[in-house]
Amino acid sequence: MKRLLSLLLTLALLATVTACTKQEEKKQDDPKPAVEGTDKKETSEAKEGEKKEEAAEPANFLASEKPLELSIFYFLHEPYKDDNAVMKKAAELTNISLTGYVSQSSSSNKEAFTLMAASGKLADIVCWDNSQIRGELAQQGAFLALDELMEYAPHIKAFLDANPAIKNHVTATDGHIYSIPYIPDGDAAQGWYIRKDWLDKLGLKEPTNAQELHDVLLAFKEKDPNGNGKADEIPYFNRDGSPKTVFADFAQLWGAKEMWYEEDGKVKYGPYEPAYKEAYKNLAQWYKEGLIDQEIYTRGKTARDVLLKENLGGMTHDWFASTSKYNSNEGMPEGFNFAVIAPPADKDGKVYERTVRSKLHWCGWGIAASNPDPVATMKYFDFFFTEEGRRLSNFGVEGETYTMVDGKPVFKEEILTNGDPVVNLRGFGCQMTIGVQQDFEYEKQLMNKDALAGVQMYVDNNYFGPQFPTLQYTEEENARLSELMTAIDTLKVETAQKWVLGSEDVESGYEAFKSALEKFGMEEAIQIQQAAYDRYMANMAK
Repeated sequence: MKRLLSLLLTLALLATVTACTKQEEKKQDDPKPAVEGTDKKETSEAKEGEKKEEAAEPANFLASEKPLELSIFYFLHEPYKDDNAVMKKAAELTNISLTGYVSQSSSSNKEAFTLMAASGKLADIVCWDNSQIRGELAQQGAFLALDELMEYAPHIKAFLDANPAIKNHVTATDGHIYSIPYIPDGDAAQGWYIRKDWLDKLGLKEPTNAQELHDVLLAFKEKDPNGNGKADEIPYFNRDGSPKTVFADFAQLWGAKEMWYEEDGKVKYGPYEPAYKEAYKNLAQWYKEGLIDQEIYTRGKTARDVLLKENLGGMTHDWFASTSKYNSNEGMPEGFNFAVIAPPADKDGKVYERTVRSKLHWCGWGIAASNPDPVATMKYFDFFFTEEGRRLSNFGVEGETYTMVDGKPVFKEEILTNGDPVVNLRGFGCQMTIGVQQDFEYEKQLMNKDALAGVQMYVDNNYFGPQFPTLQYTEEENARLSELMTAIDTLKVETAQKWVLGSEDVESGYEAFKSALEKFGMEEAIQIQQAAYDRYMANMAK
C-alpha cells in the first residue's frame, strides 16, 4: 500500500492535463442494443398487437437490481456536481447514482488528484488521464482489468471490435484494458480562413499554393484592403501563440512537420529532416517582409477577436465552429466576409489539412480495485455505449435541453441563443469526458451555415492528411522518452524562434541545430518511437 500511495502521489505531481478538443478529431459505429420489433409475418391481430406492445416497452438499462451509489473522481472544467441533470437521468435508467469525490471548492484537478492519492483510497470510478490509469497505477493493482469484465458490456465490446485502432490504443502493454476513453467524433476540426472581401476588393483569387499565398499576403500588406489609408494590415495571424505549434500549418507548405510522423514504415521527427530547414528559411523571410504578424508569439488568444473586429487581420488557420461565427457577429466591419478556403498545396502539389479530430481523448474512466460492485459498474459504463446513453451524454435530457424532431434530437432554442451554448449544455452535464462516444451532430447544431459549409468542403474533398498514431510505451520507454523530448522540444522551440525573429540565420544555423539534437539523444528517441510504432502495427495486423 505504501508503494502504491507513493506511486499515486508521484504520478499526480507529474500529470499534465490538456483541454478537451479541439482538438478537438472518422466516424465510428454506434452499436445499439437489440430491441424486439414487430414480426411482420404475423397475421393474427392479437399477436401483432402483442408484438407492438412489446416493442413499445422501454429498454431495460438497469445496471444494479438495488440502488447503488458510487463515488466518482471527475474534474475537467469544474468538479463533478451531484445535481448533474444528465447523470441524474442516467441514475433513473441504471439504478446507479454518482457522488462527486472532489470538493466544489477545489480549483485544480492535479491538486485534487494528489489529495485523493494522499487519502490512500481512490474513488470508486476515476475519470482521469488514460495513460496514467493503464500505466504503472494499473500494474500496481489500483485499477481493475476491464477486459475481464467485458461480458457485462456487450455494447463496449462491439464498439472496440469494430474499431481496432481504438482498441489497440486502450490496451496496455500487458494486454489488458483498464479504462474506457472519451471518443471524439467527426473529422474536420480546423481550416484556412481568408478575408474574401479583401480578395474581391483587390481583384485577387484564393491562393492555391505557397507562391500564390505569398503574393496575396503581400497585397494585403501593401494595397490597403481595409481602406483606412494606413499600412496597418496584418496579413497572417494566429491566436495559437505556442512556439511549438504556431507555424505547423505554414511549415507543411514546404513539406515539413513539427512533430513525429511516419514515412514508408519509418518513424521520423520533423525538425530532424531537411524539409524543416527549407520551411523555416521561407517563414523567416515572410516574417521579415511583414506578411506574418510581428507579435505572433506574444499576442495571445485574443488575436483573432481583436484583429478581426478592428479590420486588421487578413488570414488565419483556426477552428470552424468558432471562427465562422465572426461572419454573423455584431460590430464587424462593413462587408466583412471571413471565408473558408481549401488548404494551399505543398511543394509537391499535395493538398491536405494538417489537423483532424483525434479519435482518442486523453481522458477516460476506470474502475478502482476497491470498487464495491465492479460488475454493476461495468454495466453502467456499457449504458453510455447504447443509443440512449450516447444521446443522453451528447444532447442532455429530452424536454429540458432538446426535443425529438423526425427521430433526431434538436436543441431547444433557449439553449442555443441564451448565452454560450457550450456553457449552457455543460451546466446540464452534457459532453462530459467520460467513457462515451461523442456525436458530431451535437456540434453541427452549434455551427452557422458558413462553418457547416467549410466542414463539408473539407470532408467531401477528403483533405485530411495522414495522422501519426497514439502509441503505447513500456514504463522504461515512457520515462526515457519523456526525459529526452523535454530537452529536444525546448531546443526546437528556442531555435525556431531565433530563426523566425531573425536573430539567427537558418542556413548557417541548421547544421548546429541538428548536431545539438543528436547530442540530446535524437537517435535514441527515434528508436523508442520506432519500437512502439512497430508494436502498434503488429497489434493492428492481428
